[in-house]
Amino acid sequence: MFLLYWAGALFIIAVLLTARHLRKHKITRQAVKLRRLLGERKIKARLEHWDGAKHVDLFIPAAKLNIEVDGSQHFLDAAQILSDLRRDCASCRINAYTFRVPNTIIERYADELADTLAIVVKRLKAGDA
Repeated sequence: MFLLYWAGALFIIAVLLTARHLRKHKITRQAVKLRRLLGERKIKARLEHWDGAKHVDLFIPAAKLNIEVDGSQHFLDAAQILSDLRRDCASCRINAYTFRVPNTIIERYADELADTLAIVVKRLKAGDA
């Protein structure tokens, strides 16, 4: 009984620390959802990864693919678009691809997106870019 109590307490602490980490690093629920769906398709993705040039929401090492989950400001604000273009060029210099997806696409088409990304990852791994 004592061990069960401590196991439950450790689980609660882990959940609280994970929630704090997500808030601290501004990891969106859409990025977490996409990572889970990619994992179900046997694709390993890292949350909040430093690629040597910038932090990205998701990184798929097997394909050198950065995935940025973006809100509307990334598509409607000229200064933000220019900043994103510069950041994406920096990733290209280290041979990494960057895919930007609006968070609304993940909310509406998460499974379809994960299926499509699984195909993209397979093709990138095969050198078919």
